[in-house]
Amino acid sequence: MSGRTFSYLRAYTWRRVLSWLRREHPKANWRWLRRRYLPRWWPTDGETALYDPGSVRIEYYRYRGAKIATPWAQGRFQRDPAQMLERLQTLIAR
Repeated sequence: MSGRTFSYLRAYTWRRVLSWLRREHPKANWRWLRRRYLPRWWPTDGETALYDPGSVRIEYYRYRGAKIATPWAQGRFQRDPAQMLERLQTLIAR
């Protein structure tokens, strides 16, 4: 689903930039516009290229069940009450 969205954004951006270029250069023909602003078919001006939303890497969620550690898991991240009291007293003493 997200791949389609980024692909759509890429096409939309390309169309909008092309229509802007046509308005900016009303007497220019397609060949000149393509040679000047669209090397490799993506809007570029010298070293600066338009960001390509289609190049976003899509990472799909993989259900891992109970393998994901949480702070509420039994036996994990539990502290000794005596240690917690000692730590609290040192923080108050400051």
